[in-house]
Amino acid sequence: MEAIYASTRPLILGLTMGWGNAAASVDSAIVTHVATALGVEVADVDLSWTSMDGELGCPEGAAVHVSARPGEDFVGNVEFRLTGMHEGQLCASQRVRARLDHWVQAPLVSAATPVGGRVELGEGRVLASRIDGALVEGEGPWEARANLRAGEPVTTRRVRRLPDARDGARVTLVAGGGGLVLTAPARLMDDAMVGDRVKVANLATGTVMEGTLVAADRVSATR
Repeated sequence: MEAIYASTRPLILGLTMGWGNAAASVDSAIVTHVATALGVEVADVDLSWTSMDGELGCPEGAAVHVSARPGEDFVGNVEFRLTGMHEGQLCASQRVRARLDHWVQAPLVSAATPVGGRVELGEGRVLASRIDGALVEGEGPWEARANLRAGEPVTTRRVRRLPDARDGARVTLVAGGGGLVLTAPARLMDDAMVGDRVKVANLATGTVMEGTLVAADRVSATR
């Protein structure tokens, strides 16, 4: 993906920021490229530094073409290729590094939560660099895998879905069908969600059996 920004003056590149100079034109081209690639607003892209400290060497009216490697997430130090074009002719080509971040809307921890606690979700803007792992989807309920701070992004590394039944829970084991249904007390041998395949200890016989958790307190045995 490529972004093009037409400069109205010779491209003299430096670290001075401001809309009235050529360095700002290059900065703007990079920010525009990143915003387009990510599908976010230009205002949500945070460019804090570039390695540009010389002249691109293009005349007034040149266009700056910006490209980056495919699949780039634009967080941290990123390398770009800047190409200057003037009246259809290449006038410059240079690699430049930039330090970037961007703001995203994300589920956030509403209040500090200890390990094993139920996580209450909020929502807000957060820098992508603060997100560790994949953001959770859906309302949960969610359980903290670690101590969580209020305001931190909620990711699958930090939380898991609250199980419908806990390891060690007493359940009713159901076996058979038709006119003959047998039940026995059993103990669940792992945390599980309804629909999961599970192992249970049959408390009547002392054997381990497999089945499906069909309700929080009920397991259908596998023949």
